[in-house]
Amino acid sequence: MPVRTFASFAAVLLLALVASEAGADQDWKTFTSEEGRFSISVPAQPVKSETSQKSFIGTVTNHVFTSASGPEDSFTVDYSDIPHFALHFAGPDTIYEHAKGALLQKTFGKATAYRDVSVADAKGKRLIYDTPKAPGHAAMRGHAILLLVGTRLYVVDAVLQESEADANADRFLSSFAVTP
Repeated sequence: MPVRTFASFAAVLLLALVASEAGADQDWKTFTSEEGRFSISVPAQPVKSETSQKSFIGTVTNHVFTSASGPEDSFTVDYSDIPHFALHFAGPDTIYEHAKGALLQKTFGKATAYRDVSVADAKGKRLIYDTPKAPGHAAMRGHAILLLVGTRLYVVDAVLQESEADANADRFLSSFAVTP
């Protein structure tokens, strides 16, 4: 291929990549939940659901916002208010361990990394996990942030095809902000 033709091809390819990145950025929207006191960038309008679970600390209601970018990829913000006495009695590390266990159980996941993180002024945990590959489906990887802000526990979770997981999960998780 002559140099001039290759340069033209490379320029067209670069423009296409830049345009597709710009298009991808335009597809995502900022979602804000006044009730949940958070905002986050999502690929589609989230669907809200609620679940309640009885536990040794009483009934805990989870408020779950789920957005999807394809048939298998999901982006979720789940928050619940932990009774003050339970947080005081158990402590943040125990709350994080219970949340981690519940998430891994729900997704049949296996943790591959678990470390401390900070989001704004709050300290939390970052969890990366793999889910079992189902026949006919792509391998999936989850990235989650577990964050206690006061007595509210946020579980911000992205489950994506392994090939797309890191970049799209980082985009989702890094956009999470707690609002006053």
